[in-house]
Amino acid sequence: MSEVKVDTISERTAANGIVVDGVTIKDSGLTIPSGGTLTIDSGGIITNNGNASGFGGSNTAFSATRDGGYFSTGIGDNSWTKSPIGSYNSWGGSIPVDTASGFDQTNSRWTCPSGEAGVYLVGFWLKTHNNGAQVRSEKWRPYINGSTAGVEDNLNFSDVVGRTGSMQMIELSVGDYVEWWFLANWDSSVRLTGCAQWGFKLI
Repeated sequence: MSEVKVDTISERTAANGIVVDGVTIKDSGLTIPSGGTLTIDSGGIITNNGNASGFGGSNTAFSATRDGGYFSTGIGDNSWTKSPIGSYNSWGGSIPVDTASGFDQTNSRWTCPSGEAGVYLVGFWLKTHNNGAQVRSEKWRPYINGSTAGVEDNLNFSDVVGRTGSMQMIELSVGDYVEWWFLANWDSSVRLTGCAQWGFKLI
């Protein structure tokens, strides 16, 4: 085995770099070829004193809210209803976060875009006003592609103005769409006054 000891190795042609057994050292950077592996032996440590890029995944998050006024029209007692999203009508709707542009306001759903498949934590929040009557309970669950998904989760109220919510995990493939459905269980005096749907991908 031969050993070469030098103080400096410079590239012969500017910007071409130096190639050592397929690994390119160029412009103060180290490039591992496609299919190659950078291996850190047991006990080795990678210390980052600068900026790291390309690791993990991009954050994907979304939320939509409606708040203000009543929109209980068409919502029957003890029946499952799809929750409206954002500016579905002329009042109170907004989509403050949608990093992947997946919301479809017309159909009240969020569709998983290309490159964003994974496990998501999704949540639902609901607000009612019952004009002094007792609110019994409500339920919600996510739907994927028009079919039930996740678990049926209880939303319980006790005050004249009720606010409640919960969250659960679902898995989405590219092209899957998620909707938020709730079961109203109230008397005729109860009005739906606000809701929010949100989610983010677990990385």
